[in-house]
Amino acid sequence: MKYFVLALLALFALAARGQSYPEVVHIQRCDEFLLRSADAMHNKNYQAIVTSLRAYLADCSDLSTREKQAEYLEAIGNGLIHLRQNEDALPVLRRCTTLSPDNAMCWEKLGEASASLNRRADAKAYWRKTIEIGGFTEMNALAVEEAKDRLAGL
Repeated sequence: MKYFVLALLALFALAARGQSYPEVVHIQRCDEFLLRSADAMHNKNYQAIVTSLRAYLADCSDLSTREKQAEYLEAIGNGLIHLRQNEDALPVLRRCTTLSPDNAMCWEKLGEASASLNRRADAKAYWRKTIEIGGFTEMNALAVEEAKDRLAGL
């Protein structure tokens, strides 16, 4: 009941901004994809993360900045890595670096997927790129530390 009331309040707030009913429905549907992905992340359900964020990007990219889309692509790539679908993760993570070249987490995950496929030279290059970008955000700092650890382990 609580979520129904919140959804109604959100609907009224959006309608008050002059958005049409189809626009409001679109936004609500997109919010559902993000809620599902957040729940899946909380439960470490990697298949659900991949599925919900793919659906979001397919139907809702008009609602996101390039940086947000890159974050979602990184989460999809990470999910694919956890599902041992490293080959599938590579193009997703490359797209992530195209949308947001300074997103060190995308580069670090590219290194992880490459290493899992025994592409050591590629992995090293991606981890060096991660370190080159630097830890200017909390997420980048985590990626830089991970890249340093992985390079030291080779």
